[in-house]
Amino acid sequence: MAKVAINGLGRIGRAALKIVLDTPELELVAVNDIASPDNIAYLLKYDTVYGRYEKMVENDESSLVVGGKNMSHAVRRLSDSVRCAQREMCRSQ
Repeated sequence: MAKVAINGLGRIGRAALKIVLDTPELELVAVNDIASPDNIAYLLKYDTVYGRYEKMVENDESSLVVGGKNMSHAVRRLSDSVRCAQREMCRSQ
């Protein structure tokens, strides 16, 4: 199974997240966005283009839970240290 981390959860990142979660060969282990986890959860639940998301979306300060799958959520601007951290999260999962 390939492990995936997504940097940026704008419209395209959220669409990619949904595709990854629906693809059994892929495992989403981490997401990174400068928005707060509360905002990301809200945008996943109530997308103005795709409508309401059918899966349950929850969050806490450091993770998102979508459809029962927990993933680490970083709130950082992309830098080399974040890229390194994302690689480490993927290896450790």
